[in-house]
Amino acid sequence: MNRDYIELLIGTDVVKGELLRASERGHIPSMHSDHLLSLLVPLPPLAEQSRIIDKVNELIAICDELNDKINDAQTTQVQLADAIVEQAVNY
Repeated sequence: MNRDYIELLIGTDVVKGELLRASERGHIPSMHSDHLLSLLVPLPPLAEQSRIIDKVNELIAICDELNDKINDAQTTQVQLADAIVEQAVNY
């Protein structure tokens, strides 16, 4: 098993939902490895796990770039608005 794949899998909504349902049934008073081991989760071949992790990391990098661009655009928008207001006040 690829450790990064397992960490990614544990963070998914599907596994979180399974853990939540189990805790609601009173089966998880505290988090033990036995509880995690009892979950049924998809486990593709090791090479596919690595490909999945690579793709997720690639997509996360794209999302980070997009967030940076959004933040830059918002900063520019605020600067433009400030400049328009300043010109309107000094007109």
